[in-house]
Amino acid sequence: MEGNKLEKNKLLKRTGSILGKIVVGVSIFIIVAFVVLICIIIIPLPISVKNAEVNYQTSQIFTREDMDEAIAVVKDEFKEMDCFEGCKMDKIVYDGDETSLRELESLKERNLDYDECILFKTYYTRSKIACFKDSWGPEEGMFIFWLGRKDGGNWGIVSSGTGY
Repeated sequence: MEGNKLEKNKLLKRTGSILGKIVVGVSIFIIVAFVVLICIIIIPLPISVKNAEVNYQTSQIFTREDMDEAIAVVKDEFKEMDCFEGCKMDKIVYDGDETSLRELESLKERNLDYDECILFKTYYTRSKIACFKDSWGPEEGMFIFWLGRKDGGNWGIVSSGTGY
């Protein structure tokens, strides 16, 4: 009878020890998951523009240097916009001389003081985490930047958005 009681005590200690290990393991898992979730919510995700493919197209209006200056402004703006957190710019495309001339006329009709206008379409992808974090946005998208300048000065963003 006493041997039976001793066996029960050993079994109870072993069971308690296993349950204790399970509770500790589950607790650690919950804490780690919570910390990771907080990091995803609080820490801003990087925005990447450095490896974006550039499609200059042929232009009778702008030199490659003109376009490179405008592209630098577009990339800087893209990196500053909160809506692109966790995004990677995949491609930037000059939308052509015809579009630039049409948009310049539109700027003049609105009494905006530019003598040159250039339009670029940017194509991007979002990381899966960013899509979870900011669920309004698609995983892939296109965003347009209109830039203007006067007398060969610096390019400035005139407008930006998802369509024209």
